[in-house]
Amino acid sequence: MKKTFLMALAICCGIAAATPVSYKFSPAGNYPGAPDTNPLAANLTQIVGYYATDGSSPSYLETFQGGARTPFITIVPPGSGTSYASGINAHGVVAGGYCNPGCTYPQSQHGFTWDQGTFTTIDYPGATSGGAYGINDLGQIVGGFCPTSNVCGGTVLNPTAHAFLDDHGTFTQLDYPGAFETQANAINNAGQIAGVYNSVPGGLKSFLYQNGVYTSLQDPNAVWTDATAINNHGVIAGSYQDGQVRVHGFLYQNGKFETVDHPDTGATSINGINDDGVIVGAWSPNGGFANFKGIPVR
Repeated sequence: MKKTFLMALAICCGIAAATPVSYKFSPAGNYPGAPDTNPLAANLTQIVGYYATDGSSPSYLETFQGGARTPFITIVPPGSGTSYASGINAHGVVAGGYCNPGCTYPQSQHGFTWDQGTFTTIDYPGATSGGAYGINDLGQIVGGFCPTSNVCGGTVLNPTAHAFLDDHGTFTQLDYPGAFETQANAINNAGQIAGVYNSVPGGLKSFLYQNGVYTSLQDPNAVWTDATAINNHGVIAGSYQDGQVRVHGFLYQNGKFETVDHPDTGATSINGINDDGVIVGAWSPNGGFANFKGIPVR
């Protein structure tokens, strides 16, 4: 599923760099009784992601009002075994993916949207597997798909070989030039798309797609770079691994990368950013796992 393979790296490695003083970190909230809660995206008042239970990992939505948390809402697509909510727009419409009970990667995965309790399956036409990863306020959805199980089996970006844009039911395939895997993770209201591509084994890099043009993005300190989110100001957020096998968060804007790490951690993974610049993700305290919300201090 999306954004889980990199988190396995993020919780195992090294001592990260110092945190910029421009962010105030706090827990993003834990689903009651769940050992792990992983936030993947946020709008101005809500966070979505998935949480761990015995044998399953359902999606969730959490709402903040006046600084107080409301109860978590579990989002379970009909017929799903596990799921992940990886995008949410300003209207509270959620995008994500789910896996049928007992499914094995890369087969049997589907994208979905959730709108106030109504589920819609999002599958690229003819694909054997895929997921919906991001959604903007116009209802445009991006994600990735696998045309056949043989194409995606054993690759880095399961279940993705190609990216897609779904514009209200009209699908467009997106492929970074020369790459054998492309995945679109997020889209903003200007139609800018952030994602990742793989051109050689182990060669994971990020891209920005706008007006038909792909721009490769690779943090100058990185072995790999994973762009997971983009807000309506064009700020891209994600994670990268450096040459010492340490995982860091990053922001990219105006042609520049900035490392953003949770303090006193072995690893930081930024999964989402909203239009106020608030980031959500996960970090590794003493080899463990915890989530965070980072608020910029202006």
